[in-house]
Amino acid sequence: MHTLLYQSKSDKLCVFGGEYIETETQFDDWYNEMRQHPIYVYRGQKEARYKNYTSAQRYYLEKNFGGGNPINIVEEQLRVLKLRFGDVLEKYCESINTSCSDLFLLSLAQHYGGVTPLIDFTSDINIALYFMTIENNDNHPVMKFDNDLSEYSAIYYLGTPFTLSLNKMLGSSSKVLMDGFGMSEEQLQNEFDEICRRVFSYKMLSNVWAQRNILIENKRYFYSVGEHTLSTNISITNLNIIAQSGCFVYHDHTYSPLEKEVSCVNINKSLHKYIRAKYLQGYTEEKVYPIKENSFITTALKDTCRNLHLD
Repeated sequence: MHTLLYQSKSDKLCVFGGEYIETETQFDDWYNEMRQHPIYVYRGQKEARYKNYTSAQRYYLEKNFGGGNPINIVEEQLRVLKLRFGDVLEKYCESINTSCSDLFLLSLAQHYGGVTPLIDFTSDINIALYFMTIENNDNHPVMKFDNDLSEYSAIYYLGTPFTLSLNKMLGSSSKVLMDGFGMSEEQLQNEFDEICRRVFSYKMLSNVWAQRNILIENKRYFYSVGEHTLSTNISITNLNIIAQSGCFVYHDHTYSPLEKEVSCVNINKSLHKYIRAKYLQGYTEEKVYPIKENSFITTALKDTCRNLHLD
């Protein structure tokens, strides 16, 4: 059985090293040091023993899916979304001036009850601390669970140079644009939009970015063809993303959790009350999580399970 947990401090030590924070002073020193590095993005975990798996990986492993890998589940979910809800999704994307690409659909699924190869991060360290300390009951002792990591929560962080590169994604497709010098800017932009839809398909993402940590943010990309400047908007926007200063790390593996190039600090849960009182005043559920799961995504996932015989 493939475990979703680190079994002990020594187990996790082999991957991340052994940085543990036990006192308020140690935490304050670490926090102030992190604030000096705005290039980091952060992920807060209530349990230091939990491995960083994507929702697609967890779904695959927990259901013991015998055929294929998590890619099969994600691909089927995307197919169902387009088949059942494609018309309204196209209209929605048009209204916010973005392409209805697979990447956009995955960003919706990530926060509305679907399964994806994306892992949530944030550029706001306090948001990560909020998720790390949420639902911790300070009035009850920590249960040991026969795991010496159970007394700790964790913050994972990584630098941000590994961003989604449009030029790398375009590859040979750029030749189509370069051959279109006689076209008007409007014609070139239409062609560019179609290319970008293909470029940000799940098939292309899984082929090009497999085995790498790629940061995906709300961003407008510009591409020059002769005297024309073309652009595309990579939108992962929803109210949760805005409220959480959120971004995603793309992680497309079958069994391996997100560990490569990631740093981790383990924080004793006894410090949660102190952290909330000193650093998280005003960080309420209503502020951080303004919207919950959306029924059309969960409907698509139910159809996906039925189609793949995962029920």
